[in-house]
Amino acid sequence: MGQGKRPASRGVARRNAKLKALRGLVGKDRAIVAVDLASQRQAAVVCDHDSVVLARRMFTGSAWCISEILAWAGPVAAKAGFAGLVLACEPTGHRWKPLVVTARAGKIPAVCVQPLLVRRAREGEDFTRSRSDFGDAVIIARLTAELRCYLPYLPEGPWARLRHLGARRESLVERCVAARGQVRDLLECAWPAVLEAAADPLESLTWRAALAVSVDPVVIAAMSEQEFLAALREQLVALGGKKVWRRIAVAVQAAAANPSGIAAERDAITERAAFAYQDWMSTLVALADIEARMLACLMDWA
Repeated sequence: MGQGKRPASRGVARRNAKLKALRGLVGKDRAIVAVDLASQRQAAVVCDHDSVVLARRMFTGSAWCISEILAWAGPVAAKAGFAGLVLACEPTGHRWKPLVVTARAGKIPAVCVQPLLVRRAREGEDFTRSRSDFGDAVIIARLTAELRCYLPYLPEGPWARLRHLGARRESLVERCVAARGQVRDLLECAWPAVLEAAADPLESLTWRAALAVSVDPVVIAAMSEQEFLAALREQLVALGGKKVWRRIAVAVQAAAANPSGIAAERDAITERAAFAYQDWMSTLVALADIEARMLACLMDWA
């Protein structure tokens, strides 16, 4: 039986369209100027589509010296018979953005190459991981000629703000998790009994409010039950809670009377735990603010 002809799948069609669009940018009539980005020194090479280096030069300055790089690369490409340039770089931090903005303003196509591809290609060059600025720039140019690159997207308006707020939220979540874990680790060493005062102590607002009263069990043990509950209610309101769970409060005070743990180091550890607790609480406040801003941004966008 003949197999017949099957139409190309949508995935194949999308890939073909993507390659066609990239070839329109990385045309054979354009020389490739590849830049290996750094903080104060930019290694630039001008290559043809066989990775032959037509010229190379180190530029001193931030990524904003791209205007100088393009002004240098243009005559080099014209002398070699090319009709124009295409700019290529890795998406290093935020340094690639000045390159893309400046190139597009000058009607020069700009593409990016994934750093992982550059790393693997570097190993494939000579089977080592040794690197050099100009060597990486040549690899970027070669990958661009092979169309192993992509058209970078610069976010605008609410989407740009949302992306940056999201990046801020991610860093705050990492800080929050670290501080929270440190509180648990330190209390396990100096005051392990307090971790038994609630089923999930770090999620309990009453338990957190008790630590706001004091992370030192000696301070809590010296307070009467009425004094402790009054202080606990005040701290609970500050944390946004409404009701003190008396069972947890009584368990915390009982744990303060018999803290167990390493007594010789308890004062030093609880002092450090207090710092970690403050970091945790302040990060939670900042996290709530960022999430409110993100929600407001989404609502405005909608």
